[in-house]
Amino acid sequence: MKRSLNVAVIGAGPSGIVATKELIAAAHQVTCFEMADNIGGVFNFREEEGGVYESCMLTSSITATTYSDFNSKKGAPYYFTHQEYHQYLSDYCDNFALRESIKLSTKVEHIVQLEDGKWQVTTKLLPEGDSKTQIFDAVAICTGVHKKAMIPEFKGKEQFKGQIVHSSSYKNAQPYKDKKVVVIGVGESGADVVKEISDVAQSCQLSLRRGAYVFPRLVDGYPNDYLTSRLYYSMPSWIDRVVNPREYVKKQRKLGDKLFFPVRILMLPLAVVNTLYSELTTGFKGLRSLFAKKEKTAEEIKQEKIQDVINELSIKSGGGVAEQFSTKSDRFIHSIVDGDCELKPGIESLYENGVVYKDGTQFEADTIMCCTGYQNDFSFLDMDIGESKDLYMNCFHPKVGQSLCFIGAVRPGAGSIPPIAEMQSRWFAKICTGELSLPSNDEIARQIEMDAQSHEKVFSNVTVRLPYLVDYTSYMDKLSEKVGCKPKLRDLIGNPVALYKFYCGNFSSSQYRLSGTDSKKDIALKEIREIEVSRTFYTNAVMFSYYWFCKFYSFIGIKSFKPHLSLSIRDNSDRK
Repeated sequence: MKRSLNVAVIGAGPSGIVATKELIAAAHQVTCFEMADNIGGVFNFREEEGGVYESCMLTSSITATTYSDFNSKKGAPYYFTHQEYHQYLSDYCDNFALRESIKLSTKVEHIVQLEDGKWQVTTKLLPEGDSKTQIFDAVAICTGVHKKAMIPEFKGKEQFKGQIVHSSSYKNAQPYKDKKVVVIGVGESGADVVKEISDVAQSCQLSLRRGAYVFPRLVDGYPNDYLTSRLYYSMPSWIDRVVNPREYVKKQRKLGDKLFFPVRILMLPLAVVNTLYSELTTGFKGLRSLFAKKEKTAEEIKQEKIQDVINELSIKSGGGVAEQFSTKSDRFIHSIVDGDCELKPGIESLYENGVVYKDGTQFEADTIMCCTGYQNDFSFLDMDIGESKDLYMNCFHPKVGQSLCFIGAVRPGAGSIPPIAEMQSRWFAKICTGELSLPSNDEIARQIEMDAQSHEKVFSNVTVRLPYLVDYTSYMDKLSEKVGCKPKLRDLIGNPVALYKFYCGNFSSSQYRLSGTDSKKDIALKEIREIEVSRTFYTNAVMFSYYWFCKFYSFIGIKSFKPHLSLSIRDNSDRK
């Protein structure tokens, strides 16, 4: 018999509202506490410090960001502005009648587990209301990873007479007009901040300790995350997505050149057809370019320079697309190429009027803008949580058990947090009902250790700085196995359009509604059929051939060719 628990959800951002929705859908009694006066978390725009900046546009596409059973792609552009995304979240709350379960302007001050395993949650009504204590059976922590700003320690900081600020306080570039500004770091917000400040500042320099893996927002006219297809991520990562450990990757690619030779032979006729089709549809543009001498336009020259900078930063980053967090906007690259911003190494020290870089050069600065990320902050909990990677599946603390779940406390290198939070919420909701359970303590400890070792290996360059980083596609598949909703080939047989887009289109969360006890197959199939495919049919055909050869070589015992992802053929959930 299913249980119905009294559950507290902390935070009403994208993670908190989907946790509230999934818990209510599983017939639990839910109270969601939100400190701000509106839902949305960081996407609840505020004039004061915190939240998004005025020009913020999400860096994950609409398809990659929306929840699996509530999409709003029709007639929409590829990316949400922060206003549009906040409206989407508001519509989601209204559609699933969540508002009556959300307590706004309510700060969670303290959470402690009682001897009987239940949770005592102390809250305070803002701004000057009374404190209140309530008892809950379970708690979902949904405060996210953008909680506590990280500002580096600088040698000579006490001497610097200028201003040191964090990008969490940034709203627009006006305060930096005619200033001399150093920007440190270039994550997702940093790419916009550099561009906007360099447009108005007297001078601007960008300081990077290492490079950055940069994606333009649009690749061949499509959002960059449209390249994150199940087919592409099904192939072993050493084929294209990683460069570390370098000697191993070189060895594997050398072996692959030999073992994939049959693929190149099989694809030769299709390559000829593809070339002929391309020439016919472009008026023999490629053929004419071989004989025509044409000077490059100014725009073509600029695009080459932009690509050169992107390549340089990628090399300096020390990893491939699957080994780090990607900067999914190239706006700041334009500032560098246009001469509005100068690229500099990491900062060695500060002096009275500016900064000294690692290469010994100096720069007089009024302001240092730190786009240096955030830390999780669970100070309201009466326990030491450690890092996200110290939790079982980044969700459950091994010493606490299944009544406390951290939802959305991860960040994918490619992909989006909200679909991850949704999948975690579906898992937690089923655990609360008793439909699912966690493994034994020994198994949890073993899995945490294995995952930690994997994290240090895969994200070797950033494992200390970004302990909450996960591989999006494999993490989602692992969660779906727990929930019992991992897609199965039989769900798509007889629907060739959906099957093709499922494999070759953007990695959409709607695929996880195809099967399972809370499936919505009609909605899922409709969404999958509407997905756009950014790669050409020829490119996908080549990858598909590589994938099946990898499955074959793995089957005969060459373990390094084992596919990174594979479809489920049975229910692997942790059901009782």
